[in-house]
Amino acid sequence: MKSKKRELLQIVVLLTAALIPYFVDFSFYMKKAIKAGVDIEFKEFLILDLGKYAISAALILLILFFVIRKSNRESVFNEAGNEYYNYSYGWYWFCSKILGYQKCSLIRVPISMQYKLLINQVFHEYVFGSENAYTHIDNENITITARNGSRDTVNLVLADTYPISEKLLPGVVSDFKTIMITRENTGDGRRYISEAFCNQVQAKVYQLVQSGCNTINVFPTTNVVHNIRIVRNAFMKGGRGDIKHLYVFDQPNASDGDWRFSDKGTKIR
Repeated sequence: MKSKKRELLQIVVLLTAALIPYFVDFSFYMKKAIKAGVDIEFKEFLILDLGKYAISAALILLILFFVIRKSNRESVFNEAGNEYYNYSYGWYWFCSKILGYQKCSLIRVPISMQYKLLINQVFHEYVFGSENAYTHIDNENITITARNGSRDTVNLVLADTYPISEKLLPGVVSDFKTIMITRENTGDGRRYISEAFCNQVQAKVYQLVQSGCNTINVFPTTNVVHNIRIVRNAFMKGGRGDIKHLYVFDQPNASDGDWRFSDKGTKIR
């Protein structure tokens, strides 16, 4: 709730503006001003003469577009605190499309929500802090292993920040073909930007689409930079070569040391 303080305050301002006409008789003061010789433009007269609903709408729009959205344009959403931003998709959409945020930080956002925000292009720009916090690594060895199963739906395991074993995957996906892509330096405690890793994911997704796979279940332990690159290069093809159905599984209890993925994935597409 602490990190929502700014947005909640803005909503309160809008609600207050909407209620003002029900406590202040603007028509009375307008007529009084006209009698006193004040020059009132026709559009102002029309709005005030239409009644409380029109005045409420006018006040909301004026404050929203000329105060709130203007002030949020250069602000970064999700930069208010150090907590885990487990917000609903609807809240992100509201803060972007209504309150006017253009930028969003994806740090400490669940990976499934990162995918959803990126694919639906909810914000114009996504930030992840400084690239200096990441180590660039070239020509890294990437290991790809596969277990056979149903080919219409494939489990894609992306082991980036730490290793993943198949035991961490839920039983409901055990009958599907599973492909595991693992970085060489997985689990050494550092954050990397690995072009080789992202390229291998992109190539594998393309192969799956070409082979007739229509559903991919993603089980990621990927950092924010890799998520941005993987989503944009592997899952956003503008309708050509896109996977039909995409689900991303989170690790809901990872903070408690339980690294098992949830039984139900978040539908991204």
